[in-house]
Amino acid sequence: MSGQGNHSRESSPMKGELGNEKRILFITWDGPQVNYLEALFLPIFRELQKYGYSFSIFQLSWKNSGQQQEAAQQLSRFGLDYRYQSIPRWNIPLGTLWALVVGARRAREMMRAHRFDAVIGRSVFAGMIASRCNVPFVYDSDGLALDERVDTGLWSERAWTYRILRDQEAQLVHRADLVLNRTEWGNATLRFRAGLVMEPGDKFRIVQNGRDESLYRPKGQVVRKRLRESLGLKDGQTLLVHLGSAGPQYCFRELLDFLIFSSSQGLDCKLLLLTKDNAFVAEVLAEYPELLGRVIVTSCESERVPDYLTASDVGVSFRRKCFSMNAVSPLKIGEYLLCGLPTLVYGSQLREKECERSLVLFDVEDFSAESMRKAVDWVSLVTGRGEVAVQAEARLLGECLFGLEAAVQSYRSALDELVLL
Repeated sequence: MSGQGNHSRESSPMKGELGNEKRILFITWDGPQVNYLEALFLPIFRELQKYGYSFSIFQLSWKNSGQQQEAAQQLSRFGLDYRYQSIPRWNIPLGTLWALVVGARRAREMMRAHRFDAVIGRSVFAGMIASRCNVPFVYDSDGLALDERVDTGLWSERAWTYRILRDQEAQLVHRADLVLNRTEWGNATLRFRAGLVMEPGDKFRIVQNGRDESLYRPKGQVVRKRLRESLGLKDGQTLLVHLGSAGPQYCFRELLDFLIFSSSQGLDCKLLLLTKDNAFVAEVLAEYPELLGRVIVTSCESERVPDYLTASDVGVSFRRKCFSMNAVSPLKIGEYLLCGLPTLVYGSQLREKECERSLVLFDVEDFSAESMRKAVDWVSLVTGRGEVAVQAEARLLGECLFGLEAAVQSYRSALDELVLL
């Protein structure tokens, strides 16, 4: 494994051998509406502490003070050192440049105050700061965020912003001692763009997203029966569930079309939407009067999500097919599987061998009548197999691909390799 940022770490043995703690600085650059740090990375970092890793976190964000304080409280409860830098919003280009300069200075201050064994930069801007820290540098791409902005129409491929940042990302890949991504396709794209040749044992690694298996699990028949009654479901009715955002990129209209088609094929089903996009959902549902009474819209606290998934029969994860989605591993699919739900998938790259032969995942090819008929047949088949057997198979696949323990071990394997160089 090689990179311009390589450093000899012969003095960094495993904690289990000589009791040395391995200190990691994690730098992340987040928007105001995301909680990846608390929801995704906090559980992983918390578990990695058991293996001798200690994390300091430096977050740059547009979050308001209330959001920032909430994040700080969650992180401090688990002994994670947390620093925050707000990004000015009065002028996005100038504010971004200002935050990069100030962020680099604060990162250097943290480096002087602590002896870090490595630094992780999540996303391009965070990577630009992390790559200058003079310790082994990990670039956590976490997908292809720049291309996602193009795919969602926020940027143009010809825009100078996109072109400059694409060039910066290629430079980060060159500088990094380790590059992390969620799919092999994502790593292959970064490797190609950086002009690197794939070699055995090179610096590209796959890490997993994960959810705590002890929290995301089937909650039992009592919870299922109570919630289904409160949702107005009849005995034998099939409940599809969509969790999270319902914007155009999540194929919401196609989902409603599938619900109508399912009824035309004799499947007695309803749709549960666990979302906070109430205004958009209401606007679209007004175009579908035939679905009156068959779509249930609600929201709940994150700790109650497994209850509602337990009450459901089939999870739905639709995402419009586009270039950037090939590098994404949707955590929503893991939440469904861990709670024992067979899942309909559209637009996600699930190429693992476990998925290809699984009976609890169905890849919807498109929304033609023939493809939707196959999907309806699969729903009828899987809901008729027996709840206990289906739950067990879904849960097992979820633990393998999206469990917290699997995610922790994927990060541990990569970081152990780095700090022992």
